[in-house]
Amino acid sequence: MNKPDSLRAAFTAVFGDLADNPDRFRLWIEEGHVRCHAADPTQGENLSYTLEYRLVVVFEAWRRSHLLIWIVLLDWLRIHQPDLLTPKQSPEAIPFEADLISNEEADISFELMLSEPIRAKRRADGGFDMSVIGENNPLFPDSVPLIDQGKPLASVWLDGDQLL
Repeated sequence: MNKPDSLRAAFTAVFGDLADNPDRFRLWIEEGHVRCHAADPTQGENLSYTLEYRLVVVFEAWRRSHLLIWIVLLDWLRIHQPDLLTPKQSPEAIPFEADLISNEEADISFELMLSEPIRAKRRADGGFDMSVIGENNPLFPDSVPLIDQGKPLASVWLDGDQLL
């Protein structure tokens, strides 16, 4: 499953201390399913499938504004799971919880319903050619990312105050 690793990389690229403290940034999968794509008699054998799962993401002892989490998440989603950003396709939005430990610290968690299509084709030699199929319709083209790919998030401002 590529998406959890990709999401982890997106957050640790912006918040380097998460890489140094992996116990404060945890991800795990719950309720995973493998959905096999039935063979279409006109296409021959089809062993492709889709992994569908709920990814739980937890930030422990978060001492920054929670708003920073969401901007990084939304930028990642626009490429990797854009359907979660549109009310029509995702009417329940992204559920989250926060344990407000103090005015300066919280444990924050959220859940994402993710899918990863896998193409599998039988080879003449009896093996399989497999590949993960990326999202083909990002919410915005790569030419207008919310966070410029390859550049670290330089700053975030809220009501005139710099958060990052």
